Amino acid sequence: MIYTFFGTDEQKTRAKAHTFIDALKKKRPDAPFFLVKSDGNSIVQLEELSQGAGLFYEKQIVFADHVFGEDGAKEYMKTLLPMMKNSDSVFVVLEGKLLAPEKKLFEKYSLEVKEFEVVEKKKTEFNVFALGDALISQDKIKLWSLYLEAIEEGKTPEEIQGTLMWQAKSMALAAKAKYAGETGLKPFVFSKAKNAGARYTKTEMEQLPWSLTEMLHASRLEGEDLSVAMERWVLSL
Repeated sequence: MIYTFFGTDEQKTRAKAHTFIDALKKKRPDAPFFLVKSDGNSIVQLEELSQGAGLFYEKQIVFADHVFGEDGAKEYMKTLLPMMKNSDSVFVVLEGKLLAPEKKLFEKYSLEVKEFEVVEKKKTEFNVFALGDALISQDKIKLWSLYLEAIEEGKTPEEIQGTLMWQAKSMALAAKAKYAGETGLKPFVFSKAKNAGARYTKTEMEQLPWSLTEMLHASRLEGEDLSVAMERWVLSL
């Protein structure tokens, strides 16, 4: 009989296979144990082990460690797997990634097949609006940290300047108005921008868009490094 463990998560797959083997050894402490590794002679070893059990014990425990991944081994699968299935011995097969045809063969001849794949974590896209939120709260340390994170995530200084300019303009408009309808801002945007009044003076909020515009012009007309200028601007808040 065959028990197959495979998948791209090598560490988990191997751990599960060893746990299963340990459980088999406890159930059958007298059963001989054979480790067959990929060494060019492994197919012959498996064939011999599947054809005959031990002299004093009918069932052997055989661990086939990445045997079918070696060159030329796959062509023997169709003849060898049925032999292993019909054997009185227990074959624990450990493999990496299997192609669809190989997977079907193992599913056909194995008593149990377990697959363990590496789960790729989806990378969360950087939220540029978090920059604006940090600007509203006048948290320059957080804003500086978010700026560096944005750069690391591939955002350009021009994109970041544009986001901060939009927020700065919203803050300046909100500072002069009582209601969102007076500014052309959406109520949610207006409400958030209005909160900046608790941390900035009206004059400071009016100067923010101007200083950001001046910074961009200096970069384009005078060749100043916008990335450096942005960091300096953030830390000056």
